[in-house]
Amino acid sequence: MMKSIINNPVVKVGYAILSTMSISNYIKTRAINGSFDVHDTIVKPKYKVSVVMPSYNEELFIGYASQSIKDQNIVQKYPTQFELIVADSNSRDKTAEIAKLYADKVITTPRGKLTARNHVLNELNGEILVSVDADCYYPPNFLNKLLKSFQDKSVVGTSGFTIDHIPYGSITNSLYPIIHFIDNITLNRSRLYGRCSAYYTDLQRLEPFNENIDQTNVGQMVQEEEIGFGRKLSKYGYIIFNPEACCFHFGSIKEGCRENITYSKEIDKAYCEQIRNKERF
Repeated sequence: MMKSIINNPVVKVGYAILSTMSISNYIKTRAINGSFDVHDTIVKPKYKVSVVMPSYNEELFIGYASQSIKDQNIVQKYPTQFELIVADSNSRDKTAEIAKLYADKVITTPRGKLTARNHVLNELNGEILVSVDADCYYPPNFLNKLLKSFQDKSVVGTSGFTIDHIPYGSITNSLYPIIHFIDNITLNRSRLYGRCSAYYTDLQRLEPFNENIDQTNVGQMVQEEEIGFGRKLSKYGYIIFNPEACCFHFGSIKEGCRENITYSKEIDKAYCEQIRNKERF
């Protein structure tokens, strides 16, 4: 009887799903623990670091995102090695006003995330550029984990991990970390996530983003900003994926907007309407 139950196809599928969810949860837990590790050794960066945060109508989150960068353990220990630059694309809300409370510079740029990231290159003092987003929270050991790999001269870029709430069923939510992990170690090993990556600033000057794509199109943006850019930089050295350098993505609500999932009126007003109007990707 027991043998027949074990060999049942439905039971096998259920067991496989539960096992995969367990592994996925382990990856997620490991990522979170690494980024919150208060006992981790803090390594002084060899170079000045510019943390660049593009923004557009992010008043709901930019204060939390900026403060989390200022609260990084490595920034607290070596403050003169870091600068926070907010590249704001003429926000219509209080984003720029809030950003000025935290950032070393708030630079007004033309519309478009890639345009903003190219636009600020001549304003940076850092030899290493850390790319972050205005709708994320960065645990205190995030930058320390992300930047350690640059102690190796053959490394030209590093990419972190995202803890993201996907607005679908619980199984999809549970499996996302393992899907994220496998993608980064197989198909897209050189991918540099726009919300959690670092690389030498001069390499972006050599390989600037193509601003002529549709910067409100998710697929085109992912291909240009993350996958394509990482592949271009991998010509110059190694790209390291570090899942212990993780961030929490508040703005994942935008995924729901794209799928026409209704949230609160406040969120719909802040994001969904802009996405539907092709103002943001």
